[in-house]
Amino acid sequence: MNFEYRLSGLGWADGFIEVNLQRHSFTISYLNDGLGDFLYALMELNSKCVPNDEVKSQTTCIWYAEPAGTKLEFNRTDEWLNIKVTSYEDIDLNINAKIEMDTSVLYDELLFIVIKEVDLLLKTHGIVGYRETWYEHDFPLSTFLKLKGYLISKNKYSITSFQEMGWELQKSELKEDINLLFKDL
Repeated sequence: MNFEYRLSGLGWADGFIEVNLQRHSFTISYLNDGLGDFLYALMELNSKCVPNDEVKSQTTCIWYAEPAGTKLEFNRTDEWLNIKVTSYEDIDLNINAKIEMDTSVLYDELLFIVIKEVDLLLKTHGIVGYRETWYEHDFPLSTFLKLKGYLISKNKYSITSFQEMGWELQKSELKEDINLLFKDL
């Protein structure tokens, strides 16, 4: 199993995902938040990362490549994750859909290789450098931290509630957030 995600120019990224000898190479443009949407789709499947009433068993993510694109569909059953990847010559018009991958893998194993690669991406570009290169979207920091924290501890991210002016608000410890950024998997 392997995953690569590289910024390849102003507003462009490319890479590949390989699972069970099935491989799909992709190109993504800045038209949507490709990395953020991908990580969020993986996070929504994880009861340790989202509130119980927001956990999903199926999620979808679209990567635009003007006009081509890739649709990733995730279906989680217990520890297993089915991944279906469909490429399109024109994703908006659903022209020439081709199933590139349809296979299952352990959720935590896929998440590990994805977060390890995204960790390298962040350490290569930095938070501001990522934004300047990706152009339209910030690095998906909170989603990344929740997923990385889950991989390290297998627990929910440490969030505490507090009251301010009659409102219940949430907070994490900034020092712990920053320490997690530099922690290796």
